[in-house]
Amino acid sequence: MQTAYTVCMAVGIGIPLISLVFGQLFDFLNGVFEFFDGLDIDIDLELGDTGIPLVPASLQSICAGLLVFGTVGKISFNGSNYLFANILAAALGYVAALAIQMLIGKLKKVEHKPPTQEELSFCLTRVTNTIKEGSYGKVSVKTDNGTVSYPAKSLDRAEIRQGSYVDIIKFEKHTAIVQKSKLSEEYPQLFHD
Repeated sequence: MQTAYTVCMAVGIGIPLISLVFGQLFDFLNGVFEFFDGLDIDIDLELGDTGIPLVPASLQSICAGLLVFGTVGKISFNGSNYLFANILAAALGYVAALAIQMLIGKLKKVEHKPPTQEELSFCLTRVTNTIKEGSYGKVSVKTDNGTVSYPAKSLDRAEIRQGSYVDIIKFEKHTAIVQKSKLSEEYPQLFHD
């Protein structure tokens, strides 16, 4: 019985390690298990906003379950308690697999959508390259996910110096049409770095 536990431990730790070392060589294995995700089998226990999967359907969760099963079985088996060791190992392995599957599900739900052009109008925007009179410059827009830059033109075709705060009025294709921020002139203490 100890050999079976050792094999489960070896598979549970070996497949992720091999996949880590050889990268995409073993991605087909993950694709086999992700086939179940594609079927959209919704076997979850819903507790409020949290869904607890009842079937682990990813390579990582199955490997974690095998690793815990093998480890707990090897530790708890003393030669005569075959039934107890297997039930304990299977229960804890299943719980570990479900925990990893829940974590994977939560990580897959995390999405960073880029802000829309309308949302960018409400973000802190600063001129990074002076917008010359009747010409182009560059602005930097600070968003929740970082900073993005756009070519920019002045709405009234006036020059706007580098470092000035501006408001995005609209976009023409991928060019921000801006005007000097009235708030930055009225409340400069709000706009210091």
